[in-house]
Amino acid sequence: MKHRSTASLLFCLLLLSACDDSSGAKQKYSFVNISTCASHACAIDINTFAITCFGNCESSGACDVPPIPVKSFSVGDFSTCLIRQDDSSILCVGGMAAFTPPTGTFNQIATADDNFACALRSDNTLACWGDEYEGRTQPPAGTFYGLDCGPFHCCAIATDTRTVSCWGSNDYGQSSPPSGEFMAVTVGQATTCGLRMTEYATGTATCWGSDFQGIDLAPSGYWAELSMGSGGGCVFDRGSMGHLDCWGYPDIATIPDDIDISQISAIDVGGGTAGTSVCVVNGPGTVQCWGSGTRYWEIPR
Repeated sequence: MKHRSTASLLFCLLLLSACDDSSGAKQKYSFVNISTCASHACAIDINTFAITCFGNCESSGACDVPPIPVKSFSVGDFSTCLIRQDDSSILCVGGMAAFTPPTGTFNQIATADDNFACALRSDNTLACWGDEYEGRTQPPAGTFYGLDCGPFHCCAIATDTRTVSCWGSNDYGQSSPPSGEFMAVTVGQATTCGLRMTEYATGTATCWGSDFQGIDLAPSGYWAELSMGSGGGCVFDRGSMGHLDCWGYPDIATIPDDIDISQISAIDVGGGTAGTSVCVVNGPGTVQCWGSGTRYWEIPR
């Protein structure tokens, strides 16, 4: 599971050369990034920089986001949190609306639950709020980037050393990262994965924490993007034809035949009490999802 920031949209823009479907009908949305969990997902439209949410969220209010430009957004079970583009302040709907977010200006936000969240301030220091559980709302001091949260712990990368720091639950060693420099980190329920720095623009994947159903066994190779959810993860390398590999629970690891890997511009793996979910954004700006949690989702186009 990953937070989503509009700062990462430049590559996605290059893929949006066509916004018509095969029938010639004009698409209403041109999505470029997505955040997903077991209950719902939200995607950002490049035309408005507003997010559209969909899934099983009628009763929770997690899809009731205002149509405003955002600079970062993240979804959790029964919650959606965002950072407004105009004043860089935080807004949460759904379960997280019960908690007052910190004041100030922020760049990134991450949540995977309905009762806590963390964010990176404009000075790259960390702030967390909500229900305290095993230290998940007590981040370390210092400056960081690449923040991500699961239901019980969070991780981020130190700006000076590029090493990973984690806080919160550590029952399976998920908050005890290996040494070394990282370019990205992503957090599941009890497993954490990261992309190690290499001499290339891509990184090698490594995971730590729970090994249930092999969810800590990241594939070898060099990857541009990595996302971890509660039941497994996916790695992606754009390359000339694209290369996607997913592992963990069968409904995450089994990639549908109609997914055009060469067109993927963004991917996110979610999961939680309601099931598992994987969503991708394709080059033309459309969204495809799979996993047990997405079975009844009506995905907008």
